[in-house]
Amino acid sequence: MTRERRRRVRGEHGVVLPMTAAMLVVLFAFTALAIDVGHVYGVRRQAQTAADTGALGGGVSLVFAPSNLSLVDAVRNVKWFTYQDLNERPPTLAAWDAAWASCTDPLKPAMYTSTAAATAAGDPWNLAGAATSCISFTSNYQRMRVKLPDLQVNNFFAGAAGYKSFKTTAAGEVEVGFNYPGGVLPFGIPANSALNTELCLGTGNALPNYLNFCEGGAQGNYGALDPSFYGSTELGTLNTPYCSNTSAGGNTTENRIAMATAIGIDHPLGALPNDTTGVPADGSFYINDRDRCTAASPSSPSFLTRPNEIATETGVSKVAQGVRQGLYEGVAAAVGLPAQRGRLTRSTNTVSVHSDWSPLDNTPLWTFLTPGLNVGSSLTTQVPSACDPNQAWTGDRMLDCINAYKAGGYATVLFGRDSDSDPVNGIYDIMRNPRFGYVPILWTNFPSGQSQSVQIRRFTAIYIQTLSWGCNGTKCAATFDPGQPLVNDAGTAIGAISGNGTSVDAVTVLGIPPGALPLEARDVAPGGRNEIGITLVR
Repeated sequence: MTRERRRRVRGEHGVVLPMTAAMLVVLFAFTALAIDVGHVYGVRRQAQTAADTGALGGGVSLVFAPSNLSLVDAVRNVKWFTYQDLNERPPTLAAWDAAWASCTDPLKPAMYTSTAAATAAGDPWNLAGAATSCISFTSNYQRMRVKLPDLQVNNFFAGAAGYKSFKTTAAGEVEVGFNYPGGVLPFGIPANSALNTELCLGTGNALPNYLNFCEGGAQGNYGALDPSFYGSTELGTLNTPYCSNTSAGGNTTENRIAMATAIGIDHPLGALPNDTTGVPADGSFYINDRDRCTAASPSSPSFLTRPNEIATETGVSKVAQGVRQGLYEGVAAAVGLPAQRGRLTRSTNTVSVHSDWSPLDNTPLWTFLTPGLNVGSSLTTQVPSACDPNQAWTGDRMLDCINAYKAGGYATVLFGRDSDSDPVNGIYDIMRNPRFGYVPILWTNFPSGQSQSVQIRRFTAIYIQTLSWGCNGTKCAATFDPGQPLVNDAGTAIGAISGNGTSVDAVTVLGIPPGALPLEARDVAPGGRNEIGITLVR
């Protein structure tokens, strides 16, 4: 090695050690940063889980105790569940409650107009709770928002650089809504028709003899109801309660019937309990749909009030307009109520019946028969001969099938076709069709004369079957059953009808026996165990 090279090597002695030390410092710094960043994300994930859990816990209270008390329970549950779910939290329940008292929610959506009031001590939050603006509700108490108080969390290593702690928060929102599709339609079945399979609503004109069970003005053997609209975030009717004992702007009987026909009544209805003699309980149990809509109560009108008493409507022209708009013409937008397509136009399987209307659903009820049905006498595994799945079906034969099924005491699931093969969701093919829905069965017969309040006994599933137009005392100009051609009074197939004044004169529906639907479908029906569900929406 030359003298010059030895001199150069001796000059580089001691360089590696400082460079290694510097690299170790950088490595440790990045490691510390990674640990602190991971800690930040972990705490934020935990905060989001706590916010969601608290919102779901509060939502359960709204479902199972729909009253002013339920709001108190919801607030207590939110504070309790969020505290239990957090590792990085204040040391005591009192400190956590104080954090809620000072909490703000600047990003709260405008729909949340009501905030949590102070609460007395009660399970599970066993201390007096402060009011907070970070637990809030929509005006109809269908949605709840939970925004956690800011959480001050210490860093592990960033404190050496002056960043000793950080703040984080999270928000969760839940919606309480219907588990059943199709909605409750604004029609009531009186006590004297409760056992009928075929039900008909006449809307004014004289009808031929074969539709004599539709006679009675706007009654027939079932009648129109005039529901209030409490406001539903789910259906887009939240902005303005439309109470059925008031009238202003678009809040008219016709519009309310039309909207409820198109999308269903926008809040759950309840059934009136009976006393030991099997008659309706006394008036102290009545929850009137109109009264709760206009009551000056913190929870009225509330999505979860579940009225069991509702007004009838006997005005022929109002019912006729509401029914035809709700079924096929469509409903114009009004203040607080969005425009809606006619109920029977919401289908991919349609046929044109009028030159000016959207095509109507053309799906017959037999489409939804359970695959593999067999004729026989076993009441739980077979069906009567009138329900032979291999026959050439018509609307009349479907009526005969249901009547024979009921008369024979069968309980075999008749309409169990399930294309998505998901029994957990409780939604079968028939329930996705716009002709399917539910209607209340009343404790009494339908009142005559002016509109009156009636009490609800229970609910039944129905399928909208026949529409008749242009009727008089001897015939109807056009009749339409799904799965069959549009026909005149002689039963001859005709083309699409036309004319501006063509109003539906009779609407028949088929009542579906409870046993004909799968158990999961019965559970999510109105009055069923799982009729109301809770969903995280944010």
